[in-house]
Amino acid sequence: MSTLVEPTVTTEEPHFGRLTPRMAAWREELLDTPQSVCVERAMLTTETYKLHQNEPMVLLRAYMVKNVLEHMSIFIEPATLIAGNQASSNRAAPIMPEYAMDWVINELDEFESRPGDRFAITENAKQKLRDIAPYWEHNTLKDRGLSLMPPASRTFYDLGIIHPEGNITSGDAHIAVDYERALREGLAGTAPAPRRSSPASTSPTPTSSRSPSSTALYSSRSMPSSRSPTATPRWPPTSPPPSPTPTVAPSSSR
Repeated sequence: MSTLVEPTVTTEEPHFGRLTPRMAAWREELLDTPQSVCVERAMLTTETYKLHQNEPMVLLRAYMVKNVLEHMSIFIEPATLIAGNQASSNRAAPIMPEYAMDWVINELDEFESRPGDRFAITENAKQKLRDIAPYWEHNTLKDRGLSLMPPASRTFYDLGIIHPEGNITSGDAHIAVDYERALREGLAGTAPAPRRSSPASTSPTPTSSRSPSSTALYSSRSMPSSRSPTATPRWPPTSPPPSPTPTVAPSSSR
């Protein structure tokens, strides 16, 4: 005679644990928030680059960060424990014109209807981006990267065989940050400790024969690109939503 065995029901704990009620509610709020485009950073960046375009690149970028941090919109929500955001509202993606601007203009009217990563954008925001676009022609990190590409590689790029924009216009340093240490010690705690001078280093340092300007990074404006401005670039797709910090990327990458 067979014996019926009651199945054992086990409740498996999620790998990363369970969300607190506060985070669970906030997650639902984020999921219900449509993705949108924020042009604040694009406008502030363009303003700074025009004002300080003759400065060395390292100073130009520092002025840009200062201007963005001092003038971007600030919103602090009740659920947040760490204040700060990359745009003027939740799930809004900033435009970074110094990286690349051609595909942004080409896809302005498609952001809300493209197959993946749709972003709401107002007509006013579209016009603002069109107004600043001429300044960034042949003046972006992408333009400089393409101008330095070997001729054989450039041929493959123009044929659409390789798509290196994601590597040219961005980097992976954001995944190498020790956030636990930064939150524990603060940014000041992660700064390198000052070095003590050794007796051998007290001797006068020879003066370089080069002019100060020769050591500065040149603007990408001096490195025009021969790539057709009508071509649509292809970037790797961004992480799938939901994400509290979305990033706009060309639809051709999908």
